[in-house]
Parts: sequence; C-alpha cells; structure tokens
Amino acid sequence: MTARTGYQIAKDRMTAALQAEAAQELASEAQIHTAIVELLQRTAAPGVVFWHCPNGGKRNVVEAKKLKGMGVLAGVADLQISIPGRMMVFLEIKGPKGRVEKSQIAFLDAMACNGHVAHIVRSVKAAEEILKFVGAIRVADGIGRAF
Repeated sequence: MTARTGYQIAKDRMTAALQAEAAQELASEAQIHTAIVELLQRTAAPGVVFWHCPNGGKRNVVEAKKLKGMGVLAGVADLQISIPGRMMVFLEIKGPKGRVEKSQIAFLDAMACNGHVAHIVRSVKAAEEILKFVGAIRVADGIGRAF
C-alpha cells in the first residue's frame, strides 16, 4: 500500500459542494459560460429570453468590415437576458484570470447608464446571485436555492 499525501486525504474528505467549488475556480471562461446557460435553461422564470452574441473570434478583413457595417459593436456582453416587463441583464463572463477589455467596460457602463443590469462575472455562483436578485431565475424555496 502506497502512502497517501495529506492533499490526497483532504481531497477524499471534501464534500461534493467543496469539490464543485474548487473545480469552479479552475474553470475556463467557456465552461463558466456554458454552465450559466445550463442554469438558465433549467431555471429561467416564465418569459425570460436569453442569448449569446458571438462577437469574438478571428475574422478576415473583408468579413470584419462587413460585420462592422451591419452594426457589430466591440465589447458587447457575452450574455443578454431579457426579463418581461423589466430591464435587460448583460453579463460579461470571464475566467478567474481573464482580462476585461476597455470596450467591454464601456459597453457595460453604457447599459448601466441606460437603466439595465450589467456585470462582469467570474463564476456561476456570482451569475446565479445576480439572476436570482433580478428575478430571471425561479427559486425553489425560501432560502434562495434554484430548482
């Protein structure tokens, strides 16, 4: 039998919640983004509509000019969430070490000035708290747990 390190013993004793939290800290931006979309798919309040605007990625010069002429705007948030009869929610999603661009800050500031909710989030938990607060996701019980 091989001796186990303290790290291995501690890892074995971690609860599922702690394991998930530790994994979240290492998640990529794409993983966090996908998990937020899955949360919305499972728990969105009636009438809530959400979408991703795929502004990023490499484009050739001709395509980039065409898209700019069609209204593509640098810095648009990763997720847009429409809540019936209320404001829009704009979430810019970043990984734990992701850098926020000036154009992204400018977009979020403009949306906030227009009366919308606009945030940078680095975890599913942060997004969930915002979405609960604005009523975008259903709550299963009185202590704020999503379905």
